[in-house]
Amino acid sequence: MDSSDKKKKETPEGFVPVYVGEDRTRYEVPVECLNSFRFQAFLDQHEEEILGSRDEPISLLCSPNVFETILTLAKDDTKLLRLLEHNKNLNQSAKIYMKISSG
Repeated sequence: MDSSDKKKKETPEGFVPVYVGEDRTRYEVPVECLNSFRFQAFLDQHEEEILGSRDEPISLLCSPNVFETILTLAKDDTKLLRLLEHNKNLNQSAKIYMKISSG
């Protein structure tokens, strides 16, 4: 394998390779998407396919279109969770500010 082939196979930090479909289309899935309840439910449905070696990338036999839809939903879930966490932090900051200013 030459260096150009190796670069094609490297996965950026914070991502996990997933091979999808009969053609084994490669996707680089953000690690944070793995925590999405939708992505987890999807993986649970395909558990028998991915029970192989934990050292190998995840391979799924579903269609790439289905996988892309699930991946989009998982990304939306993570955006929503980040937004909710941000709002929670803002609310906590506002409460602290109100205590300080009324003090």
